[in-house]
Amino acid sequence: MGNEFGEGIQFREGKPIQLLKYVEDSDKHGEIILCEEALDIIRKIDEPVSIIAVVGSYRKGKSWFANVLHGRCDGFELGSKTEGCTRGIYMWDEPFVHKGTRIIVLDCEGIDDPKQSQQWATKLFILCLTISSTFIYNLSSII
Repeated sequence: MGNEFGEGIQFREGKPIQLLKYVEDSDKHGEIILCEEALDIIRKIDEPVSIIAVVGSYRKGKSWFANVLHGRCDGFELGSKTEGCTRGIYMWDEPFVHKGTRIIVLDCEGIDDPKQSQQWATKLFILCLTISSTFIYNLSSII
C-alpha cells in the first residue's frame, strides 16, 4: 500500500510567466508591478487555491525545485552563470489541480542577490511569506 507522496509527479504542460516585477528609478524609489497576464489567469480560477512560494538565496536551486514540482527539468529559467536569472516572481501559466485545489507555484528572485537592494529583498520575502499557503525556504548547501 502506497501513500500520496509515493506517487511520481506528472509532467505539466505550460510555461512560466511573470506575476510581479520590481522597478527602481534613479533615486532608488521602487514600484511593485503586477503583470496582467498572470492576474487574468488567477482571476479565472474557481476552485480553492493553494500557493507554494519557493524562496531563498540566489543561485541555489529555487527555479530547479519549482520545475520539479511541475514534473519537468525545464520551464522556469535555470542559470548557468554566477548571477541569478529570476527577477521578481514567476508562476506557471496553467496552475495544476491536486485534490480539488488549484496549486500555484511561485518561483521567486533570490533574496540576497547583489544586484538588488536590501529593501526589495525584504519586501519580496515578506510578500511571499504573506501570500503563500506553503512557504519553502531553500537553504541549499547550509547545515
